[in-house]
Amino acid sequence: LLAVTVRRSVLDWQREVTELATKPPPLNEEEADIIEDALKNPSTTRFFKNAARSPEWITWLDKRKHLEPLFGDGELKERDSILAWWLAEYYTGDYSDELFVVIANHAMRLHPVFWWTLGRQIALEESESLEKETLARWISMLLASIPPRADQHVLFWLGERCIKQGLLESLLEVFDAMAESRFVLKPGFSLPDDGEEYRSARIEAELPLVGEQYTLNELWEKGLMPRLGDVAEALLGRVVRRLEERYRVLHCWRQASPDWDATSWRRSAIEPHEQDEYPEAVDVLIDCARNCLEWLASNHGRVAARWCDQLAGSDPPLLRRLSVHALSFRADLTADEKLDWLLMHIGLHDSPVQHELFRTAKLTYPDASLEQRTAVVQAVKAYRWSDDKEEDKELL
Repeated sequence: LLAVTVRRSVLDWQREVTELATKPPPLNEEEADIIEDALKNPSTTRFFKNAARSPEWITWLDKRKHLEPLFGDGELKERDSILAWWLAEYYTGDYSDELFVVIANHAMRLHPVFWWTLGRQIALEESESLEKETLARWISMLLASIPPRADQHVLFWLGERCIKQGLLESLLEVFDAMAESRFVLKPGFSLPDDGEEYRSARIEAELPLVGEQYTLNELWEKGLMPRLGDVAEALLGRVVRRLEERYRVLHCWRQASPDWDATSWRRSAIEPHEQDEYPEAVDVLIDCARNCLEWLASNHGRVAARWCDQLAGSDPPLLRRLSVHALSFRADLTADEKLDWLLMHIGLHDSPVQHELFRTAKLTYPDASLEQRTAVVQAVKAYRWSDDKEEDKELL
């Protein structure tokens, strides 16, 4: 047998492997040995890839450990990459269930290259459109098995595929995955105190989002915003949770507090503003939350009221700003009731919310009754600075 194997030419390998691979997996050991030997070499593995189509091959290869590297962490060899493309190209459609079984047997622990290969194939393959149910199942599996530092473009491509096929729930899941903040710890420097001759080193936490500003915005504007009436509350809940997670991490590293945090500080206004002409990825989340709240405030007063009350009591300044911004859009409240809500839930002196406070008061004050306007003026005059200096005590 060894002598026969050695004497085989490339054409012999191609003929024999192709003939065997076009059929279901062999039962006799001689034929099995030919396939086993072929899978040791990239060039003969390609012969197998080009011919094998029976879903039974997936289980056969898995039982013989040929697919093991696709579910590990090590560097993939060329023949492993060939098998990854073979599985992605021919078994993510009609034979998805067979491939799901193998993935489940490996506890969904996909090698990053295999994850990327599957995601790219599912998102970009145009020759055969996946059924909606199959596509939704693949997306749920891929999102549940995202490797560290996954390529955000695969997620974006999956989101675009959802838009094309009208999978709104799956699109929400993809957008949420791209809205997650990645925790990055970096060395930083603090300014020296008086008398120091050097800067003391310190640590800074950075939270870049998985998705970039452009890709997140594309999914938002082309897929979610046109269906705002269908997704407003669900999307708002996801975005608020991501912003809360972001705040908690920064607060843990002493880079945020109820009185200040960088995410809120760099955003001049919740509404579109000329000073925010260079947006970052997190600005897409802020825009999403803003538009969802505006829609709910105009269409579902009770839901908007619940959200505004919840956000007004939040520690993250950005969420309080969103609640005040939404107030001017609320159709369930009169002008007097809006000003009363502002005095009760926020007050007029919440410094991080200053822009939204002044803007909402400006929009609402003219339509309020004399009694309510008087109450607002008295609230302003009653405020005193905590500083003991007499000249700084009175706000007005």
